[in-house]
Amino acid sequence: MLDKYKLLLVVNYDSEYIENLENVLEQTDLNFTLDHAEKLPSASAVIAKEYDAVFLDLVASENSSDRVFDLCKELSPHVPVIVVSPTEKKELIERSINNGSHAFLVKENINSNCVVHAIAKAIDRFQVNKQKEISKFSEFRATMGNLEKKLPSSKMSRYKKCSHAKCRLNEAIHRLKLMA
Repeated sequence: MLDKYKLLLVVNYDSEYIENLENVLEQTDLNFTLDHAEKLPSASAVIAKEYDAVFLDLVASENSSDRVFDLCKELSPHVPVIVVSPTEKKELIERSINNGSHAFLVKENINSNCVVHAIAKAIDRFQVNKQKEISKFSEFRATMGNLEKKLPSSKMSRYKKCSHAKCRLNEAIHRLKLMA
């Protein structure tokens, strides 16, 4: 499954960590390409490059963990995000997941199995979330179709009286269409 996922972005200011990560990935049979950024990029820059996964370090240079989590939220609908932390605190892991990360990795636990597992888990969670969104949208479209069937036909004159409930239903359908 991971053979088609190759391009990773690592946001981390620690060159030793980057080198260690590159060495770990070289030990696998997979050919990952790492891009490296010392500072947090904009979400649009990451999305435009079409990364297969992003490693966000919670202690990235000049950024608070809140900024990392903000970027995580912005990216999570578009790119699988792996949050990297120096510690394995339960609160950090929960906050990471609540803010949209797809996997959590402790900096000190870097080995090929751990990293590949984190990447696979992040991509898998990302795809599951994407399928859920597609399913929700399909459900929404079906509901819209059912609501439209309940409305009076479009041939009905504007000037004929309709019940208050039908008018409200028509208004609700129009607003939902604008949101879709």
